[in-house]
Amino acid sequence: MVSFARRCFFFSCLIAALASLASGQLTQTGIHGFVRDPSGAVIPGATVKAQDIATTITHDTTSAADGGFVFPNLTEGTYNVTAVAKGFETSVVTGIVVDAGRATDISVAMKVGAT
Repeated sequence: MVSFARRCFFFSCLIAALASLASGQLTQTGIHGFVRDPSGAVIPGATVKAQDIATTITHDTTSAADGGFVFPNLTEGTYNVTAVAKGFETSVVTGIVVDAGRATDISVAMKVGAT
């Protein structure tokens, strides 16, 4: 049978290990948002791209049924977000500054345009 002291030591080591992993994630961040039309209605199925201005690395996703999109685990920096959807003009949100350890919320407004 494992003694109480050994169990406490084991759990203390486990907590310390998990805490070090959590602090290591502070260099990562994300961008969350919604794609909407001029009336405020959501636009599902829009192609959304986030580009790191410094590295030119691009991340792609598609807006969900509720118009929402997420770019998790980005490196901190400044990004441009571009949205493209059928029946709308391309929309670009520039200069989005994201900091380590927190998510940045944005809204992408799209104007009705040519298909």
